[in-house]
Amino acid sequence: MRQRGYILLLTVVVTAVLTVIVSYFAERIDAARQFAGRQADASEALLQMSDDRADMLFRMATGVVSVQGLGSPEHLLRLDNRAYVTHNAQLQLQDAAGLFSFRFPSPDGMGRLLTACGVSKELFPQLIDVFLDYTDTNSGGLKRLHGATKEDYAAAGLPPPAGRPLVSPLELRSMLIWHDLPDDKYRCIIQHSTTAVGQINVNTADEIVLQTIQGVDAKGAKALIERRLAEQITDSAVIGLVNGEDAVSLGFSVNTFPSRTLRITQSSPLIGWRLQYEVTMTAYDPHAPWRIDAFRREPVDVAQAGVLAPKPLPPFDTIDTKNDSVLPASL
Repeated sequence: MRQRGYILLLTVVVTAVLTVIVSYFAERIDAARQFAGRQADASEALLQMSDDRADMLFRMATGVVSVQGLGSPEHLLRLDNRAYVTHNAQLQLQDAAGLFSFRFPSPDGMGRLLTACGVSKELFPQLIDVFLDYTDTNSGGLKRLHGATKEDYAAAGLPPPAGRPLVSPLELRSMLIWHDLPDDKYRCIIQHSTTAVGQINVNTADEIVLQTIQGVDAKGAKALIERRLAEQITDSAVIGLVNGEDAVSLGFSVNTFPSRTLRITQSSPLIGWRLQYEVTMTAYDPHAPWRIDAFRREPVDVAQAGVLAPKPLPPFDTIDTKNDSVLPASL
């Protein structure tokens, strides 16, 4: 009788151990299945993003560009960084003329961008002089009042000043004082800047960039955005009405038409980062219809939302192209 009790106890223990082992492996298998599912979804999202990128490059090379954006009115893509959604992915197009250019910036323009991004005005003299020393091609080792020479960079363990215009706004992190800016201020500056040359497009710039225009404050920037949402701005005189400046003088710093350079931003909730490309159309280049000027990848959690709520990506149609020729029925 006692022996039967031991056997029963042993059976219960073995059953419990087997139950624990089976449960453990079942959880591991379920976790592996979920991981494989997430990986499959992420791979599908990456494939979708690749397709979307090829689609955008083709549209940029062949599509009609107007004050309103890219494509025909029926399939219009706005170039003001608003979000468009595709299957498992999101796409944003930003006209580079809607960004602040660090190619040949004026000190006043830099000051207005820094102000709009919330940088303390006490840092302006240092930031601006350091920038000018870093990009000066004819400094001859001279140092501006609040600037920095190659000796200052060597003392800080940083590479020397480039002595040329910036290739990318990301170079700002290589400059003394600039590389100490808080991350949120730095991200604001980077997200609203480019090295493409051009006047600011009031139809594609957001509130931050619009404030870099002489005389436009936060209130004026909002007024311009409200006006263009009702109807795209086609006359720079409208800007003069907003900020009280002479439209003739503003003509040298603003325009109403997109540039040849676009920033393509791609992201997906299934992937932990987003991609950004700056692409310039090169219609007269014998080798390629476009040129990629810059590329970067960054975490999704620092991405800013589109200007408007996401909407489906408009389809592409041959009527959107700027080529008036028609291919023959047979070749």
